[in-house]
Order: sequence, then C-alpha cells, then structure tokens
Amino acid sequence: MTETLENKKKYSLRTLLLLAAIACAAVVFFGLPYVPWPPSPLITPEAGGSLAGLKPAWNQSFEEVIATTPVIVGDKVIVHTTAAVYALKLGDGHLLWRADSPANTWQTRPPDVDGDIVVVPETDGYLAAFSLTTGARLWRSCAFCSSGWKVQDMALSGGYAYVSMNLGNAGGIAAYRVGTGYQMWDAPDSVDSFTPIAADGEYVYVLGTEGIEALDPQTGKANHMISASSFEDMSQFAIADGVLFLIRWGGDASKVQAVTLADGKVKWTTDFKTSGMPMRLALNGDTLYVSADRVYALSLANGETAWNTAPISSPGRAVELRDRVYVRDGEGRLHVLDAITGRQVGQLALGNTTNNDAPPSELNPASNRDFLLIPIGNRQIFAYRPD
Repeated sequence: MTETLENKKKYSLRTLLLLAAIACAAVVFFGLPYVPWPPSPLITPEAGGSLAGLKPAWNQSFEEVIATTPVIVGDKVIVHTTAAVYALKLGDGHLLWRADSPANTWQTRPPDVDGDIVVVPETDGYLAAFSLTTGARLWRSCAFCSSGWKVQDMALSGGYAYVSMNLGNAGGIAAYRVGTGYQMWDAPDSVDSFTPIAADGEYVYVLGTEGIEALDPQTGKANHMISASSFEDMSQFAIADGVLFLIRWGGDASKVQAVTLADGKVKWTTDFKTSGMPMRLALNGDTLYVSADRVYALSLANGETAWNTAPISSPGRAVELRDRVYVRDGEGRLHVLDAITGRQVGQLALGNTTNNDAPPSELNPASNRDFLLIPIGNRQIFAYRPD
C-alpha cells in the first residue's frame, strides 16, 4: 500500500523527535563542549613556533569577561567571570557546571579550593562557596557589606577562610568557616587597606600599622609581631617551608624578603629598582619568580638571582611547565622563557582587552604538570599540553 504524504510527514516528525531525544541524552550522560560565545578569529594565538613542544588540547569561550586567572584543581578548571563561576573538565574543556557569581573586572583574587568546596571572592566584599562536584551554592556572606568593597586577598587554612578587604583607604579583615560560612570574627580598619594575608594553620599573617602581625586564627587577636617595616606597602605574601616571602614596596626602592616564621628573623633580602611598578611573586619548587620591571628567578634558599630577563612591560605572575616559564605582559603578549637561563625562546600575541575589561597582566596563565592554560583576550581560554 502506498504511504500518504501525511503519514510520511508524521514519520519524519517522529524521527526528528527521536534524534533530538538521543542528542539530549548524549549531553546528559557524556557531556558536550560548552561554547556560549562564538570564538573570535582576531584573538586566536598567532601561528608559529612560539609554543614549540606544546600541542593544542582545547579552547573554551565565555559570554562574560573573565575576571581572574583560571585555577586548576585536580581534574577540573575553575573560571570566574564577571557573572558566574564555571567548572570545566581539564582534559577536554567540557562544561561540568555553572553557577551565578558576580565579580568585578578588577577583581584580582582568584577562587581557591578547600576539599570539595570552592571559595569565591565576589563583588562588594562578599565571599561565596560552591560544591566543587555539583556547583551548588553552599553559602554567601560578608563582613563589610557595602557597595565598592573589594576582597583584596584571601587565604584558606585548616577549614577556615581569611580575607582582607578594602574600600578606598579603609581596610579590614574577617574569618569564616569554609564548611558553613559562619563568620568567626572581623576587624574593621585594623590593617593597611591593601594588606596581603597568609595563613599556615598556626597563625594568620597580615600587615598591621607597624609591620607584619601574627594573629590568633580563632579570635583574630594579635599574638606577636613578625617583622617591622617603614615601607609603604607589602603587596603580596607567600609561605613555603616555614618561611614567609614578601614584597616590601617602597616606590622606586623595593625589596623581596624571606622571614623565618619561627623566630621572625629576616633570612635574606634582595633589592629591586622598580620605578614604582607593582611586583608579583610566584613560588615553584626551589625558585621564587619575581615580576617587577622584568622577571627575576631567585633562589628560595638565599635570595640570589639565578637570572633575569630584559625589561618587560607590566609582567604578570610567572608559571612554569616542564623547562619553560610563561609570563603575560601588560600589552597582551605571552613571553616564553627558558627555565634554566631565563632566555626568551618565544612570544605569542594574545590580544588586548577592551572596554574597561580586566587588565591583561591580571589574567595570568595557569599550569600543572600536564597542562598550560592561557587566557586569550578576555573571553577565551586556550589549553595546551606537552607533545
């Protein structure tokens, strides 16, 4: 019997519905790449040998501006944009989850992770927590809830989150339980308005009015002074093996120091002429990378300079993968350096940010032993892995 045209239309419609159902099931069970914003060919990395030894793994685009450096956590990548926090699969860039989470384009502190909880600094001084597995929001809290407040720095230690915040010349610190968001204590106007903060489980270290103070982590009360300083600012802390590494920024004459936490003694000091430029620290193994008017590689043991580069415009934090060091500058370029000598072996054009988006030097690369993640422009991340 010959089929009527109407029956053929019914069969075609059923076939289409069946194919759509199969496609939806594939997304649910296997996952598909998440591309909410079309990639722009104008900010695709230039071709050539600048990333010799690496091969492209995946790239991901975002509708919103990326607010901070991506964070690699195990087999996941955490990305914070101006509107949401995303979790991607490190191996192929597939979207695992997305959760609303506002951030300013000048929010320089990336998220951090404690166990299965992602702690995310948000706009106006808020701190939020999400499940690393599902993306479910666990809590949102703030000590100084007011428009314009910014989370300047954050340290996670022992199940607690310690944050320093500022609004203009005003500053304060607060402590939260990571699991519940319960605010343990806060201290408004007790610290420098741009204070870094660090914690090692025994004390919380902040820049007070006379130098570095060690606070009781449970109460926020000052326990003892680590080091006094007449310098204007200490823009970053880093802790490794019982030693606090810090930047003493004094305009044209700045220092990087290593202070032993057990006795508060200065282990070594290295001087820099920075012409008022901000400085950034990055720890990797037995090397401390300092980004100032150029990039320096210092020995953690004695502060001696192993190498330094030629001048680089506003270099961001350096990251290392295998035998290469990668540094983004303030003009949208990625510098590829030999980790042993500091010699530049490649350069990659990444694309400049526009429309008051995040400064290029604050969107730094991220790496682990197997991947290098490079923010391109301000809405894309390209992933590379060694050949």
